[in-house]
Amino acid sequence: MITKSSAFWKVVDQLKVLPDGDPIDEALLFFAWKHLVQKDNTQKIPKLEDVIERRSTLEEAYSGVSQYLGLNYHAYNFSTVWQYVSADNAIKICQAVNEFEEIDKYELLRTCLELKSSSRKYLDLHIFENELIEFLVNLVDAESGIVFAPYDRSLQVSIHCAARGFKVIYSHASPGAFTEAARIIAGLVDENLDAINDLEYMFGSAELAERTEKYSRMILIPPFGGGYSTDRKLVNSEVKLIENAIARCTGRLVVLVPQGVLFRGGESSDLRRDLVSHGLLDAVIQLPTPLLRGTNLALAVLMVKKDRNERNQNAVFIDAGGNKYSEDMGRGNPVVLRETQQLIDVALRKTNVDSVSSQLVDYCEIIDNSSELSVSKYVIGKASAILNSMSVFIRLDEVAFLIRGQLLKEEKTEDAQTKRFFEVGVRDISEDGVIQRPEKSVTLSKDMILRAEKQKLLPGDILFVTKGSVGKVGMVGSDCGDNWVASQSFQIIRVADYSGRITEIYLYMFLSSELVQKYFEEHVTGTTIPILKTGDIRGLPIPIPDVEERKKIEEEYSSIRVRWEKIHLLKDEILEIKSARWNMAQL
Repeated sequence: MITKSSAFWKVVDQLKVLPDGDPIDEALLFFAWKHLVQKDNTQKIPKLEDVIERRSTLEEAYSGVSQYLGLNYHAYNFSTVWQYVSADNAIKICQAVNEFEEIDKYELLRTCLELKSSSRKYLDLHIFENELIEFLVNLVDAESGIVFAPYDRSLQVSIHCAARGFKVIYSHASPGAFTEAARIIAGLVDENLDAINDLEYMFGSAELAERTEKYSRMILIPPFGGGYSTDRKLVNSEVKLIENAIARCTGRLVVLVPQGVLFRGGESSDLRRDLVSHGLLDAVIQLPTPLLRGTNLALAVLMVKKDRNERNQNAVFIDAGGNKYSEDMGRGNPVVLRETQQLIDVALRKTNVDSVSSQLVDYCEIIDNSSELSVSKYVIGKASAILNSMSVFIRLDEVAFLIRGQLLKEEKTEDAQTKRFFEVGVRDISEDGVIQRPEKSVTLSKDMILRAEKQKLLPGDILFVTKGSVGKVGMVGSDCGDNWVASQSFQIIRVADYSGRITEIYLYMFLSSELVQKYFEEHVTGTTIPILKTGDIRGLPIPIPDVEERKKIEEEYSSIRVRWEKIHLLKDEILEIKSARWNMAQL
């Protein structure tokens, strides 16, 4: 363990004088130098003692280390530490490095990563929770041999793999002091350092990949949401990198992806279709959210298997977001994966598959769903199972019209007929579920007026949020103006059951119930912003009540309204008491 009194911190403190660079990065370069000296049997590399005994300057020593490594583009070449550290301080640093108590080298690297993860200065390092990284390493199922972890985001993965005794091939495009020092200390093999900033390497076609070495075990964490321009179009980098990795893999590939890859159109759709049509898809794991610090980005794991003699015929879909496989650590903290060994057994060996958190799905079913890989499409959650088990029900779209809110843009057009509308937003739903008079108004003309007329609200309409605060429900009251419209965050649900079995109040009570809220939570997609697809809303099973049950539920709604009125009165009384003193009128 690196304590505050450790020689490691003596080195870091001495390096805080640097105007550029990072003291932890530069300190790690010194420890990497010590590591090289201990491994060297040729006597060709400068030693720390050469600086301590003034036989060499720090600049000369760094130049010698770079020549020993035989690389032109290297952190020791680009480090300017010798310009800002005096000869006496360079001696103190080298002495402290030599005094540093030997600890596990991987512990040293992991400690440095954790130090960096506590600061927003180092977001470019893409530091993940150790539990997640260990989970990915276990999924690749490499008992021994070589693991290929390409690209910048895989440094942490590479360190964990090396600590497990694997030979790690690591490839990156932007070597810095920390990256290079970690590669030396952990013994990572750099596959293609000469391909720095080479787009054809980073986003190479399958043809390029066919000419390069292949690997039986690969772990890939591609850039999320990135892209690069070609002469023809903007290419999604994460999809291109996955395609390149698949071409280079001969066995098992584990990829950490944003959830959007599972359902987006375009290149993502083509990738999913190819995975299924070529029999490569082995497992899809939906991870809990939030799993990363500082973001609610929804992540999933794609598992590809190519080492079977015959093509795969099915894939296992796993929801790791429920209580069975995750634990909420409180506000501001990432969710922690638990029971990971059982989760790994389900993913790798497809054992203990259950209908609640996992499901084995034939490729034919995936193809029927347009190769969509969203886990919620195949794994039925507890709420979904309860609703689907009802003996007498009807689909929502059979008893109601569904109107999707559209974006309404103001356009300044001279001499055009205009009309003013009030646009209901999510904030206009009060805590008691009543739609209040909208604050936002828009003045529209031409085609925008026609669009707005199609989403005008009527008393009794139910507004259901499908983007962002998914599941929030409100009901339009009798005070609705004839120029109120819904924003694009809403699905307007207008009851059309002329038999009277399903009324506005009954449907509102059902949609706002704990069971239905959980049902929609199980069907939410989206990467950074939760989204509920229209198809999942349309297909909601609605239990058909008898007359007595419907009346009872409507009476419960009336009872709830009475209680809300009392709550509003109490709030008004509290406000009146608080404002009796020190109000603006008295000052």
